[in-house]
Amino acid sequence: YYSGPFYYYLPRIVLTMFPWSAFLPLLLARRGATERSGDGLERLLRVWFLVALAFFSVSRAKGNYYMLIGAPPLAILLAQRLAALVEGRRKWPLVTLAGTVAVGGAIAAYVAATGLMSRSDGRLAIVFELHDTLVVALVGVAALALLATLTFALGRPRGALIVMGLVGAPPLAFILVALQWAGPYVSERNLARYLEQRHLTETVFLYRDFERLSSLPFYLKRTVPVVGSRSADLQYGMRHSTRQGLFLSDAQFAGLCRREHVVLLVDRVRLTDFKARLGHLGLRYDTKIGDVSVLEN
Repeated sequence: YYSGPFYYYLPRIVLTMFPWSAFLPLLLARRGATERSGDGLERLLRVWFLVALAFFSVSRAKGNYYMLIGAPPLAILLAQRLAALVEGRRKWPLVTLAGTVAVGGAIAAYVAATGLMSRSDGRLAIVFELHDTLVVALVGVAALALLATLTFALGRPRGALIVMGLVGAPPLAFILVALQWAGPYVSERNLARYLEQRHLTETVFLYRDFERLSSLPFYLKRTVPVVGSRSADLQYGMRHSTRQGLFLSDAQFAGLCRREHVVLLVDRVRLTDFKARLGHLGLRYDTKIGDVSVLEN
Protein backbone atom coordinates (compact mmCIF):
# COMPACT_ATOMS: atom_id res chain seq x y z
CA TYR A 1 0.00 0.00 0.00
CA TYR A 2 1.05 3.58 -0.58
CA SER A 3 -0.03 7.06 0.38
CA GLY A 4 -0.32 9.86 -2.14
CA PRO A 5 -2.19 12.98 -3.28
CA PHE A 6 -5.75 12.93 -4.58
CA TYR A 7 -4.48 12.83 -8.19
CA TYR A 8 -2.38 9.71 -7.46
CA TYR A 9 -4.24 7.55 -9.99
CA LEU A 10 -4.40 10.00 -12.90
CA PRO A 11 -0.83 9.53 -14.22
CA ARG A 12 -1.10 5.80 -13.55
CA ILE A 13 -4.24 5.56 -15.65
CA VAL A 14 -2.40 7.30 -18.51
CA LEU A 15 0.56 4.91 -18.23
CA THR A 16 -1.43 1.69 -17.90
CA MET A 17 -3.69 2.52 -20.86
CA PHE A 18 -0.80 3.50 -23.16
CA PRO A 19 -0.90 3.90 -26.13
CA TRP A 20 -4.70 4.31 -26.07
CA SER A 21 -4.42 6.97 -23.36
CA ALA A 22 -3.32 9.33 -26.16
CA PHE A 23 -6.93 9.23 -27.36
CA LEU A 24 -8.51 10.06 -23.98
CA PRO A 25 -9.05 13.72 -25.04
CA LEU A 26 -11.74 12.35 -27.38
CA LEU A 27 -13.89 11.73 -24.30
CA LEU A 28 -13.92 15.47 -23.60
CA ALA A 29 -15.11 16.44 -27.09
CA ARG A 30 -18.77 17.05 -27.89
CA ARG A 31 -20.49 14.16 -29.60
CA GLY A 32 -22.30 14.40 -32.90
CA ALA A 33 -26.02 13.68 -33.25
CA THR A 34 -25.29 10.21 -34.67
CA GLU A 35 -23.32 9.27 -31.55
CA ARG A 36 -26.10 9.87 -29.02
CA SER A 37 -28.09 6.69 -29.39
CA GLY A 38 -26.26 5.06 -26.49
CA ASP A 39 -26.71 7.84 -23.93
CA GLY A 40 -27.90 5.46 -21.20
CA LEU A 41 -24.92 3.15 -21.59
CA GLU A 42 -22.50 6.08 -21.72
CA ARG A 43 -23.90 7.56 -18.51
CA LEU A 44 -23.55 4.18 -16.80
CA LEU A 45 -19.93 3.83 -17.96
CA ARG A 46 -19.04 7.37 -16.89
CA VAL A 47 -20.61 6.92 -13.45
CA TRP A 48 -18.85 3.55 -13.07
CA PHE A 49 -15.45 5.05 -13.81
CA LEU A 50 -15.89 8.32 -11.88
CA VAL A 51 -17.26 6.66 -8.74
CA ALA A 52 -14.31 4.25 -8.67
CA LEU A 53 -11.85 7.10 -9.28
CA ALA A 54 -13.39 9.32 -6.59
CA PHE A 55 -13.60 6.52 -4.02
CA PHE A 56 -9.98 5.41 -4.36
CA SER A 57 -8.66 8.96 -4.76
CA VAL A 58 -10.03 10.12 -1.39
CA SER A 59 -8.86 6.95 0.35
CA ARG A 60 -5.66 7.38 2.35
CA ALA A 61 -4.37 3.92 1.34
CA LYS A 62 -3.42 3.80 -2.34
CA GLY A 63 -2.67 0.71 -4.42
CA ASN A 64 -1.41 0.72 -8.00
CA TYR A 65 -3.89 -1.99 -8.99
CA TYR A 66 -7.00 -0.55 -7.31
CA MET A 67 -8.16 1.38 -10.39
CA LEU A 68 -8.27 -1.77 -12.51
CA ILE A 69 -11.96 -1.77 -11.61
CA GLY A 70 -12.27 1.47 -13.59
CA ALA A 71 -10.44 0.22 -16.68
CA PRO A 72 -13.37 -1.59 -18.41
CA PRO A 73 -15.74 1.41 -18.57
CA LEU A 74 -12.95 3.73 -19.70
CA ALA A 75 -11.88 1.30 -22.42
CA ILE A 76 -15.49 0.88 -23.66
CA LEU A 77 -16.05 4.65 -23.72
CA LEU A 78 -12.87 5.15 -25.71
CA ALA A 79 -13.74 2.33 -28.12
CA GLN A 80 -17.13 3.95 -28.76
CA ARG A 81 -15.52 7.29 -29.63
CA LEU A 82 -12.94 5.68 -31.91
CA ALA A 83 -15.62 3.66 -33.67
CA ALA A 84 -17.71 6.80 -34.21
CA LEU A 85 -14.76 8.64 -35.76
CA VAL A 86 -13.96 5.71 -38.04
CA GLU A 87 -17.57 5.31 -39.16
CA GLY A 88 -17.87 9.07 -39.68
CA ARG A 89 -14.63 9.13 -41.72
CA ARG A 90 -13.24 11.85 -39.44
CA LYS A 91 -9.57 11.09 -39.72
CA TRP A 92 -7.86 14.29 -38.58
CA PRO A 93 -8.49 13.92 -34.84
CA LEU A 94 -6.97 10.44 -35.10
CA VAL A 95 -4.04 11.72 -37.17
CA THR A 96 -3.37 14.47 -34.63
CA LEU A 97 -3.45 12.24 -31.55
CA ALA A 98 -1.44 9.42 -33.11
CA GLY A 99 1.07 11.99 -34.34
CA THR A 100 1.37 13.31 -30.79
CA VAL A 101 2.48 9.85 -29.67
CA ALA A 102 5.04 9.70 -32.49
CA VAL A 103 6.49 13.10 -31.60
CA GLY A 104 6.48 12.30 -27.88
CA GLY A 105 8.24 9.00 -28.50
CA ALA A 106 10.86 10.67 -30.68
CA ILE A 107 11.55 13.36 -28.07
CA ALA A 108 11.80 10.76 -25.31
CA ALA A 109 14.20 8.66 -27.41
CA TYR A 110 16.36 11.74 -28.05
CA VAL A 111 16.47 12.62 -24.34
CA ALA A 112 17.38 9.05 -23.43
CA ALA A 113 19.99 8.70 -26.18
CA THR A 114 21.76 12.00 -25.46
CA GLY A 115 21.93 11.50 -21.70
CA LEU A 116 20.02 14.64 -20.74
CA MET A 117 18.60 12.96 -17.60
CA SER A 118 20.35 13.50 -14.28
CA ARG A 119 22.19 10.50 -12.88
CA SER A 120 21.83 11.97 -9.40
CA ASP A 121 18.20 10.84 -9.28
CA GLY A 122 18.33 7.36 -7.76
CA ARG A 123 14.81 6.62 -9.00
CA LEU A 124 16.20 6.53 -12.56
CA ALA A 125 18.87 3.92 -11.84
CA ILE A 126 17.13 1.33 -13.97
CA VAL A 127 17.06 3.80 -16.90
CA PHE A 128 20.84 4.06 -16.89
CA GLU A 129 21.39 0.34 -16.34
CA LEU A 130 19.16 -0.53 -19.32
CA HIS A 131 19.92 2.59 -21.35
CA ASP A 132 20.32 0.95 -24.76
CA THR A 133 17.20 -1.19 -24.32
CA LEU A 134 15.18 1.89 -23.37
CA VAL A 135 16.35 3.84 -26.42
CA VAL A 136 15.40 0.97 -28.74
CA ALA A 137 11.95 0.73 -27.10
CA LEU A 138 11.31 4.47 -27.47
CA VAL A 139 12.45 4.48 -31.10
CA GLY A 140 10.06 1.58 -31.66
CA VAL A 141 7.20 3.58 -30.13
CA ALA A 142 7.95 6.59 -32.31
CA ALA A 143 8.28 4.52 -35.51
CA LEU A 144 5.07 2.54 -34.98
CA ALA A 145 3.11 5.65 -33.97
CA LEU A 146 4.39 7.44 -37.09
CA LEU A 147 3.27 4.50 -39.24
CA ALA A 148 -0.17 4.61 -37.57
CA THR A 149 -0.36 8.37 -38.19
CA LEU A 150 0.40 7.96 -41.88
CA THR A 151 -2.08 5.10 -42.17
CA PHE A 152 -4.80 7.24 -40.57
CA ALA A 153 -3.93 10.08 -42.99
CA LEU A 154 -4.24 7.70 -45.96
CA GLY A 155 -7.79 6.87 -44.94
CA ARG A 156 -7.18 3.36 -43.63
CA PRO A 157 -8.34 3.72 -40.01
CA ARG A 158 -8.81 0.04 -39.21
CA GLY A 159 -5.27 -0.81 -40.26
CA ALA A 160 -4.03 2.25 -38.37
CA LEU A 161 -5.77 1.09 -35.19
CA ILE A 162 -4.04 -2.30 -35.47
CA VAL A 163 -0.66 -0.58 -35.85
CA MET A 164 -1.53 1.72 -32.93
CA GLY A 165 -2.18 -1.31 -30.76
CA LEU A 166 1.33 -2.54 -31.58
CA VAL A 167 2.80 0.71 -30.19
CA GLY A 168 2.49 -0.83 -26.74
CA ALA A 169 4.75 -3.77 -27.67
CA PRO A 170 8.16 -2.01 -27.29
CA PRO A 171 7.35 -0.61 -23.83
CA LEU A 172 6.05 -4.03 -22.79
CA ALA A 173 9.29 -5.67 -23.94
CA PHE A 174 11.29 -3.08 -21.99
CA ILE A 175 9.19 -3.70 -18.87
CA LEU A 176 9.83 -7.46 -19.10
CA VAL A 177 13.59 -6.87 -19.38
CA ALA A 178 13.44 -4.35 -16.52
CA LEU A 179 11.57 -6.78 -14.27
CA GLN A 180 14.22 -9.40 -14.94
CA TRP A 181 16.93 -6.90 -13.98
CA ALA A 182 15.04 -5.64 -10.94
CA GLY A 183 14.10 -9.10 -9.66
CA PRO A 184 16.10 -8.86 -6.41
CA TYR A 185 14.47 -5.49 -5.65
CA VAL A 186 10.84 -6.32 -6.41
CA SER A 187 10.62 -10.00 -5.45
CA GLU A 188 11.72 -11.99 -2.40
CA ARG A 189 12.33 -15.15 -4.46
CA ASN A 190 16.12 -14.67 -4.70
CA LEU A 191 16.30 -13.79 -1.02
CA ALA A 192 14.36 -16.92 -0.08
CA ARG A 193 16.59 -19.07 -2.27
CA TYR A 194 19.70 -17.70 -0.54
CA LEU A 195 18.24 -18.26 2.93
CA GLU A 196 17.32 -21.84 2.06
CA GLN A 197 20.88 -22.51 0.91
CA ARG A 198 22.78 -20.73 3.68
CA HIS A 199 20.42 -20.48 6.66
CA LEU A 200 18.08 -23.42 6.42
CA THR A 201 18.10 -24.28 10.15
CA GLU A 202 18.26 -20.79 11.69
CA THR A 203 15.19 -18.77 12.60
CA VAL A 204 14.79 -15.83 10.21
CA PHE A 205 13.35 -12.54 11.51
CA LEU A 206 12.14 -9.39 9.75
CA TYR A 207 13.00 -6.01 11.22
CA ARG A 208 10.06 -3.61 11.67
CA ASP A 209 8.15 -3.65 8.35
CA PHE A 210 6.41 -6.88 7.38
CA GLU A 211 4.87 -5.26 4.27
CA ARG A 212 8.28 -4.70 2.64
CA LEU A 213 8.93 -8.46 2.59
CA SER A 214 5.42 -9.84 2.89
CA SER A 215 5.88 -12.58 0.27
CA LEU A 216 8.99 -14.02 1.93
CA PRO A 217 7.07 -16.51 4.15
CA PHE A 218 5.40 -17.85 0.99
CA TYR A 219 8.72 -18.51 -0.75
CA LEU A 220 10.40 -19.84 2.40
CA LYS A 221 7.42 -22.07 3.28
CA ARG A 222 7.78 -21.13 6.95
CA THR A 223 6.78 -18.47 9.42
CA VAL A 224 8.96 -15.36 9.59
CA PRO A 225 8.56 -13.49 12.91
CA VAL A 226 8.80 -9.70 13.10
CA VAL A 227 11.02 -7.72 15.46
CA GLY A 228 9.58 -4.42 16.71
CA SER A 229 6.72 -4.43 14.23
CA ARG A 230 5.59 -1.03 12.94
CA SER A 231 2.87 -2.47 10.72
CA ALA A 232 -0.58 -0.94 11.08
CA ASP A 233 -2.03 -3.89 9.12
CA LEU A 234 -0.75 -6.40 11.69
CA GLN A 235 -2.02 -4.58 14.78
CA TYR A 236 -5.13 -6.75 15.08
CA GLY A 237 -3.12 -9.95 14.73
CA MET A 238 -0.59 -8.74 17.29
CA ARG A 239 -3.35 -8.14 19.82
CA HIS A 240 -5.28 -11.37 19.29
CA SER A 241 -2.76 -14.00 18.14
CA THR A 242 -2.31 -16.90 20.57
CA ARG A 243 0.95 -18.07 18.95
CA GLN A 244 4.09 -17.15 20.79
CA GLY A 245 7.17 -15.73 19.08
CA LEU A 246 5.51 -14.14 16.05
CA PHE A 247 6.06 -10.57 17.27
CA LEU A 248 9.11 -9.74 19.37
CA SER A 249 10.10 -6.51 21.05
CA ASP A 250 13.66 -5.26 20.68
CA ALA A 251 14.46 -6.52 24.20
CA GLN A 252 13.02 -9.97 23.51
CA PHE A 253 15.04 -10.28 20.31
CA ALA A 254 18.21 -9.17 22.13
CA GLY A 255 17.65 -11.93 24.70
CA LEU A 256 17.08 -14.48 21.95
CA CYS A 257 20.33 -13.50 20.25
CA ARG A 258 22.22 -14.49 23.39
CA ARG A 259 20.67 -17.97 23.37
CA GLU A 260 20.64 -19.08 19.73
CA HIS A 261 21.84 -18.41 16.21
CA VAL A 262 19.43 -16.06 14.40
CA VAL A 263 19.22 -14.25 11.06
CA LEU A 264 17.75 -10.75 10.80
CA LEU A 265 16.60 -9.10 7.57
CA VAL A 266 16.79 -5.30 7.49
CA ASP A 267 15.46 -3.22 4.62
CA ARG A 268 17.62 -0.35 3.40
CA VAL A 269 15.25 2.31 4.75
CA ARG A 270 15.49 0.80 8.25
CA LEU A 271 19.27 0.42 8.52
CA THR A 272 19.81 3.68 10.41
CA ASP A 273 17.01 2.84 12.83
CA PHE A 274 18.43 -0.66 13.33
CA LYS A 275 21.93 0.62 14.09
CA ALA A 276 20.55 3.08 16.64
CA ARG A 277 18.34 0.54 18.42
CA LEU A 278 20.04 -2.83 18.02
CA GLY A 279 23.52 -1.99 16.82
CA HIS A 280 24.91 -2.96 20.23
CA LEU A 281 24.05 -6.60 19.52
CA GLY A 282 27.01 -6.81 17.15
CA LEU A 283 25.22 -8.73 14.41
CA ARG A 284 27.52 -9.56 11.50
CA TYR A 285 26.83 -8.54 7.92
CA ASP A 286 26.29 -11.64 5.80
CA THR A 287 25.17 -10.30 2.41
CA LYS A 288 22.83 -7.90 0.67
CA ILE A 289 20.16 -8.97 -1.81
CA GLY A 290 18.30 -6.14 -3.47
CA ASP A 291 17.58 -3.60 -0.74
CA VAL A 292 17.72 -6.14 2.08
CA SER A 293 20.74 -6.67 4.34
CA VAL A 294 21.09 -10.17 5.83
CA LEU A 295 22.60 -10.06 9.33
CA GLU A 296 23.48 -12.89 11.72
CA ASN A 297 25.00 -13.35 15.17
